[in-house]
Amino acid sequence: MNKSFENTFGIVLFILGLCVLLFPIWSCAIFLTQDGAAHIYTAHLLNVMLDGEWANSTIGEYFDPALHVWPNLLADVLLTPLVRFFDPVIAEKLFQSFLVLSFPFSVLFFVREHRYRMHIATLVLPLVYSWTLYKGFYNFYLSIPCCIVGIRCWYDYTRTYSMTWLIAAAVATWLTYTSHLIGVGILGVAALLIVSLHCFNQVLSSYKYPSKLVKHCIKNFGALAIVFFGPFLLSIAYFLGSGAHDQSAVLQPFDELIFAWLLGETLLMTESAYEQSIVDMIPEWFALLAFCGLVYSAIKSKIHSFDLGLCLLFAFVVFGFFLLEDQLGDGGFITVRLALYSYFILALLAARSIRTRWLAIVSSIMSLILTFALVATRKSTITSISKQANAALEIASKLEPYSTLYTMSFNKNVCDKSIDKTRDVKPFLHLGGYAAARNEDVVLIDHYHGLYRYFPIKWKTDKNPYHHLGYSGGIEGNPPELYFKNYEAKGSQVDYVLSICLDETIEDVRIQAAVKQLDEQYILIETASDEKSELLKKR
Repeated sequence: MNKSFENTFGIVLFILGLCVLLFPIWSCAIFLTQDGAAHIYTAHLLNVMLDGEWANSTIGEYFDPALHVWPNLLADVLLTPLVRFFDPVIAEKLFQSFLVLSFPFSVLFFVREHRYRMHIATLVLPLVYSWTLYKGFYNFYLSIPCCIVGIRCWYDYTRTYSMTWLIAAAVATWLTYTSHLIGVGILGVAALLIVSLHCFNQVLSSYKYPSKLVKHCIKNFGALAIVFFGPFLLSIAYFLGSGAHDQSAVLQPFDELIFAWLLGETLLMTESAYEQSIVDMIPEWFALLAFCGLVYSAIKSKIHSFDLGLCLLFAFVVFGFFLLEDQLGDGGFITVRLALYSYFILALLAARSIRTRWLAIVSSIMSLILTFALVATRKSTITSISKQANAALEIASKLEPYSTLYTMSFNKNVCDKSIDKTRDVKPFLHLGGYAAARNEDVVLIDHYHGLYRYFPIKWKTDKNPYHHLGYSGGIEGNPPELYFKNYEAKGSQVDYVLSICLDETIEDVRIQAAVKQLDEQYILIETASDEKSELLKKR
């Protein structure tokens, strides 16, 4: 196999991988994630703010701007211009496309000098559509490719001491910080390991020249301190201002965590046994590649310090996965996020371990097969969710300007019981965010972003529905539990209710209470074409 054919074959595999990644997003009307619509609505609010219309709008009566430099900001900033120029659903599709493609391209950058880089860049494809993406954790997801690029930039700086690479490392560090704290924490540890191992190598090779050794250490640790000074101080300030620690949070049993990591539970989207059988292979596949590569390097006595640094980073993240609780301060789903990061670090180790043509080809084809199988097994669920969401948004177009909307979702899964259930994902929870962003000056009552200080908007105290309409677990509950008259007593009201998956035959006190309130206070405006959603208006 000549080099020209190798390159062409690698490019074909890479492009095919990109097409597989884009297929779920563009093959349906809406690629719905749980929190995606909430990010769309926040971007819409930022556009209202930029237009100078905030003070005179209904939105301004309910929300206050809360601009800051905390994490969880980058996704909303990137979505803002897209929502301005495109329909909210199309804007999100464009953003989602950028998001999923950033993973193989970041790995391509990471292994750019490798002979089989186009093959190797496809390795991470099975990890892209993980559970956290379907949850709509866009900021966290953005942090992963930013972190991967940042790790490589820090490595390149230690090799060259180039100001260009230092600036690139600084940019990647700040982008990672504005995405998610976990990402910048892992990048900080990675940069420290890279710098420390590089200086250790200098000690071994330049111990006879102390002045030269000191110069190397100052350049490395000095650059590290300067770049991470801002993110470190801001992170400390953020943690000091976090909410009280949840005393009820407990560590998961060690054996459960072991099985969760080995079985790749953080990658699961549905409760399908077939999907589980596919996901089971992914962590073991990466671990096998990385282990074989390291053993081969050890035999040849050529374990690179960069590979050693990645091994130590992997150990650090896995240690955090087992040690930390799932809720820390304002943040949740800690173990799931750390598990996903550990898989990506393992994939980077595997990528650097591939040294032969046939292993590169087999690995890339294997990754493509796993990714395609995951996409195929989830297709019916994604399509069903998309059709139902699209039907609901069609009737939501009847909203009048200067009104308020509440998305009342009675089912965390799809209404069609023949479709595989989603695994702890409530795709319709914030669906009204699209409708509110499409219409003029509509307030989304179930906009949870206004509750948390790491988002750029917040509810006004006297209008906060999470205080006066119902508590957070009630407004976003399954089924919901809230009291419209309590909100009216505070001088506000819910003008429209978008009811999704309501089944009045279910014998549940909360559902019956919700049905009674809807019957007494609202009239039916329109029913969706699939008869699974209804738009109701205040009497």
